[in-house]
Amino acid sequence: MDSAVISTEGMTPRVDTDKLLTMTEAARLLKIGRTGIHQAIQRGRLPAIKLGGLLFINRSDLAKYEKNKSVGGRPKKKTKR
Repeated sequence: MDSAVISTEGMTPRVDTDKLLTMTEAARLLKIGRTGIHQAIQRGRLPAIKLGGLLFINRSDLAKYEKNKSVGGRPKKKTKR
């Protein structure tokens, strides 16, 4: 995780929310559904931070995921001509 997101100066950790995205925002940026984001988090492919019951994704982690994600799905059938 990016060390700039969480600062532990003083007693209470502070989170830089400018670098975090909600699941909906992340899904919109990747042009996929929220379910796809949630599955990536559950599979450990996309790190997330849970704050107050909500999941947030670091912008830099989302950029890494987008660069390395596989398209997935079933291969297209070859048509005979």
